[in-house]
Amino acid sequence: MGKIKHFKHSYDELAKVGRKYYHDTNFCTVIGLAVACDLSFGKARAIAEREVGRKKRKGLNELQIHAMYKSMGKKLERVSNIYGATLGTVAKRPPSGGRFLFMTRSHCAVSRDGILEDWSAQGSRHRVTVCYKIIDIEIN
Repeated sequence: MGKIKHFKHSYDELAKVGRKYYHDTNFCTVIGLAVACDLSFGKARAIAEREVGRKKRKGLNELQIHAMYKSMGKKLERVSNIYGATLGTVAKRPPSGGRFLFMTRSHCAVSRDGILEDWSAQGSRHRVTVCYKIIDIEIN
């Protein structure tokens, strides 16, 4: 894979690009990848389509999400769900330092450096079912 430019976009910026220029919806996994790997929306969307076959306006399942992060040199390490709560609670008290992926029954959100980059940061009541720490895979 060639050299990738890195961007630190907010959820609002990424979602605006997804809706306006790509006419896409149901892209929480794409935005999560963009936030976790510091990518543009277009690059993250292309990776999701190429690596796991994401279709426009369709979400991904958990196995596809793991494969997508692995293709970017990341590993999802399950951590105990210390919150046992909602995405709104996670937004108020996110884990500091590092990047985390929070999954609910029908949604995923990523926090970067203590900020939940997602629409659910406004106080969503989606219950967190699993939490992963996003770790770089060490290449020997």
